[in-house]
Parts: sequence; structure tokens; C-alpha cells
Amino acid sequence: MSIQNLFTAIEDFEFGARVGVASGFETFGSIVCEQDEVKQLRDCCKDVSTYRQLYKRAVEVCNRSIDTDYANPWDIPLAVYLAIIQDCNFEEGKILARIVESTDNLFWARKVALAILSQETKSPADTSTDPDIEITATDRLT
Repeated sequence: MSIQNLFTAIEDFEFGARVGVASGFETFGSIVCEQDEVKQLRDCCKDVSTYRQLYKRAVEVCNRSIDTDYANPWDIPLAVYLAIIQDCNFEEGKILARIVESTDNLFWARKVALAILSQETKSPADTSTDPDIEITATDRLT
């Protein structure tokens, strides 16, 4: 499937309905990582130009206008994009996490962003595990 088709599939209402049934963040991460579209997008991002397209798409989605009286319709796609980007390049993931954190009316994507940002504030001696990181730790590309 082409990168554009993967974007379309992940941004589709049906995809959101499939993964949005999760009751907790760890479950959400597990469901997302099981989706064929997500697996394919992760594989595609091994190519640097495709990864750049994903990063550009994620920033574009963050900047889309929304009706702030309602949930952000791009919440789940942003959560997916951010998790994949963070897996590919932690530093760029942190930059995108800051953008996502300031985007209106997000739930899942904000949780992913906060999990990423919390990693940078932990001391190197802190060996505790944080269950909120699970979405980004599953199926690493490296």
C-alpha cells in the first residue's frame, strides 16, 4: 500500500472506531500496534524519504482547523504518527510531541506526547518502567 493510501486508511473513521474502543492507554497501544496499516506504515518508514513524508503529514494534521467544541477528529491518527516517528527518531519525536501537546482537543495523541516528553525528564539513573510508554516501545524499528 502506498504511503498516501496508508494515511487515508489511518485517518479514516473506520480505523478510529476499531482502535478507539480501548479503555486504557496500554490497551490502546496494543490495539494500534496490531493494525495492518500501522505495521505497514512502520515498515515504510525505514526509508528516509517516506519517514520525512510522515513527519510532514503529522505536522500538517496538527495544524488542521477543528471545531473546538468537539473532540479533535485527528486524535488517533496523530497518536499513531507520533508513536512511529518517536520510534524512528527520538529527538524528532520529542519535537513533534511538543507540537502535539499544544494541539487542541486531543486525548490519545496527548497521552503519547506526554509519555515521550516524560522520558526526557527522567534521570539516567531512573530505571523504573512507565506503563504510559508502551505504545512507543512496541515493535521498534531498530
